[in-house]
Amino acid sequence: MRAAIPLISGSMWPSTLRSRIFLILLIGLALAYGLSFSVLYMERTMSAKAVMLGTLENDVATSIAVLDRLPPANAAICWIGSAAATTASCSDPGFRACRIHQARGRRSQAR
Repeated sequence: MRAAIPLISGSMWPSTLRSRIFLILLIGLALAYGLSFSVLYMERTMSAKAVMLGTLENDVATSIAVLDRLPPANAAICWIGSAAATTASCSDPGFRACRIHQARGRRSQAR
């Protein structure tokens, strides 16, 4: 009766007990390695995303604080210069935020 209902076809399943145990252990090790890799990949992705969002939050807060301290007419002019990463558009010495932007540029070039 048992031979009438094969679980796995005879051509795929090894015939000796030693090879069956080896195959079971090999499949178990492959599954463990795959699950370990997926958990590690997920953890790294989550931590990298948290770091990137934290940095973005800090950058946005700094940019808003700089723009809030400028008069509305001057904010757009200096913001365009900051976004373009050039100090040429911030040549007017009357803009406090432009002086800050130029000082930051000098400090980053000195490093």
